[in-house]
Amino acid sequence: PSTDRRLYCLSAETGECLWKLEFDERLDVDPVLGPNGVLYVGSSDGGLHAVKAYEKPPKQKKKHTRL
Repeated sequence: PSTDRRLYCLSAETGECLWKLEFDERLDVDPVLGPNGVLYVGSSDGGLHAVKAYEKPPKQKKKHTRL
């Protein structure tokens, strides 16, 4: 989890930061990559964010609040 309110994408080969995305809330759980290439990550306010990780840099993010 990231306490600086950012989601980072690192190269598996070099460790280089490929992109980072800033959020309004603290990210509390590790992201999960779905079969469609979308990253899902939960935030401190109970929200679930979906990020299209295959876009470089990822521009679209959606927030789904807890029901």
